[in-house]
Amino acid sequence: MGLFFKTEQRSGPSAGELVQAAQMMRLSPQYVTVTEQVALTHSAVWACSSLYARLISTLPFHAYRQAGGIDTRIIDPQILRQPNGTQPLTSWLSQAVYSLVLRGNVFGLIVSRNNMALPTAVQILHPDLVAATYDWRTDAVTYKVGGVDVDPSMIWHRAINTMPGSPFGMSALTAARQSVGMGVSAQQFGS
Repeated sequence: MGLFFKTEQRSGPSAGELVQAAQMMRLSPQYVTVTEQVALTHSAVWACSSLYARLISTLPFHAYRQAGGIDTRIIDPQILRQPNGTQPLTSWLSQAVYSLVLRGNVFGLIVSRNNMALPTAVQILHPDLVAATYDWRTDAVTYKVGGVDVDPSMIWHRAINTMPGSPFGMSALTAARQSVGMGVSAQQFGS
């Protein structure tokens, strides 16, 4: 360094620099696996999901029948009063909305039908329990619930953000995975 100071020769980064680099790698968005549970720890994701669920689940739903171009309100069917037979509509809708927002799909098991074979009760299933596959050659969807094959006629399925040629939806989290990962990383770093 100079005439009176000994120069320091370094062959690589110090131990402190290595620890700091490892911490930064662990906290960078590319190393955060954004799952539903991880995403819900991000305050913005939780707030948006919760807002959607609360708003939609509290909307008034009624049944109408159209005759001669005129809509006439009819008595609400069982599926609009207690969609799974025991649960109120608001709770059922909230579960369905969370599933749609976080996974892009909502799956339900049809518990009962009326005399016209229309569902009168549908039990919303946790998306982790359902494995659905699509065969584009036959246009058939097969379902497994908890690893057990289930007749497709017993499954009620709705999707949002569907891609061409697929009956399955894509969640908003899938589209925003990188920015959610950065937000979660920032929260972890702040902690």
